[in-house]
Order: sequence, then structure tokens, then C-alpha cells
Amino acid sequence: VVPNKGQFPMAVGGQELFQCTGPMCRYAEDLAPMLKVMAGPGIKRLKLDTKVHLKDLKFYWMEHDGGSFLMSKVDQDLILAQKKVVVHLETILGASVQHVKLKKMKYSFQLWIAMMSAKGHDGKEPVKFVDLLSDHGKHVNPLWELIKWCLGLSVYTIPSIGLALLEEKLKYNNEKYQKFKAVEESLRKELVEMLGDDGVFLYPSHPTVAPKHHVPLTRPFNFAYTGVFNALGLPVTQCPLGLNVKGLPLGIQVVAGPFNDHLTLAVAQYLEKTFGGWVCPGKF
Repeated sequence: VVPNKGQFPMAVGGQELFQCTGPMCRYAEDLAPMLKVMAGPGIKRLKLDTKVHLKDLKFYWMEHDGGSFLMSKVDQDLILAQKKVVVHLETILGASVQHVKLKKMKYSFQLWIAMMSAKGHDGKEPVKFVDLLSDHGKHVNPLWELIKWCLGLSVYTIPSIGLALLEEKLKYNNEKYQKFKAVEESLRKELVEMLGDDGVFLYPSHPTVAPKHHVPLTRPFNFAYTGVFNALGLPVTQCPLGLNVKGLPLGIQVVAGPFNDHLTLAVAQYLEKTFGGWVCPGKF
């Protein structure tokens, strides 16, 4: 919907469909106007001006990915915040809320890797990340850059160097790609049929609350909690749910069926009004 023109690096081939940009706003009411501006003519595919009756929506929720050994366990604070939302939707809003167990969600990281391993329609291999680092200039040697980084001499960040080093090892061969491509298609079908045009799925945005600096480097696969919906091609809106006792922000993501962004945005506005929305995490 939102064009990729002018972005760098520019996704090509099989990854082009999955490179998408969305608005980031402090208040949920600003998301739709921003999306309209960013999308341009493509906004016609969405139904942002359609009035949503939240009580008539079907809500589904799942508190974790089902137990992937690659990712951290979901923090109890996030689970409690999600359950508070569920209770409110059931008792105050009077909506239909159902707990689900989507077993294939535990393959979230593998599905994302399958997406990144996909060849283009012309059969060409995806552009390598290490080639993007070179920016069509001198070839970048990731191992040498790692040594330079340890000496404080590299111009690249450690995550980018790490990805360049592991890129070939993470990439799936054709057999493994076909295996997880089938899982992705099956999970997408399951979700799309479950959600229809009047359903939303509540799911943790991340397994942990805001981590300390550099800690994410030791948990490199946790991003798959959001990355999986990129691979599935479904609209998502992240909703803040206040702060925990330590003053760290809590949140949840709301997922809908294809081109049903108006549902996730409507739920985001409702949760903001109900649970306080964005809260300043501290005094500066």
C-alpha cells in the first residue's frame, strides 16, 4: 500500500513485497491521517473511513508463541497486561473474546528466514546484506570488520557485522525453504480464516519489557514476535498499555486480516482511551 520509492536499501525480488513502511505516532488518532499521507493513491485498498463497532468484533488472543527455544519467555508483566485487556473486552465492552493456540507460531523466526531466503519472480537470488554494506563500493570483509570493531575502528555496528557474518549460515537451502514456506502458507490461511473481516488477534509485541542497552544482542531472535506478521503479510498496530512498577512501558500488538488496517487502528484508539495510552516513562 505504501510505496517503497526512495528507500535505502531498496528491497528487490522476493523481499520487495515484505518491505513496508507505516506511521509511528505518540497518539493513535494520528495514525490514520499519517497513513493516508504516506500511502497516496494506494490508500484506496484500505477502508480507513469505515466506522468500526468494536462490540461486534471477534477478539482472539494468545499470550506467547507456544514455546520456541530460540526466543525468550514472555515476561509476566506483559502477560498480566494482556489479560487485563481481555477481561475488559469481555466484561466492560461485552465483546466476543477467545483464547487460541496457533501451534505454528513457534516457527516465527524460521518463517522470517524463509521470507528472506525467497528468490525473486525472475529466479534471482536475493541481494546479500554484505553487498548492501559495501554500497556498490569496495567489498566488505565482515570478519575483518569484526576485528576493527573490537579496536574501535570499524564504521559498522556490531549487529550489521554479525548479520553479514551469519547471513549464509542462516539462509535456507531449497528443501528447507519449501518446508517452511508450506508452514507459512498454512499459518497464514489459518489466521486469515479465523480473523475474516471482523476479527482481531491480540499478541505480545515482544517477549520482554524494554531491555537494557546491548542486551538485545544476546537475544537476537526475539524480534520474530513482530517479524512473523511481516512474513505473513498482515496489518499490525502496536498499542501502549501504560508502565509496569519499574516504569517500563508495556504494550500489545493488534493483528487483522489483509487490508483491514481500520480494525487494528480502531482497537488501538479504544485501548488508548481505556488504558491511558502513551505515558512519559520518566522526567528528563
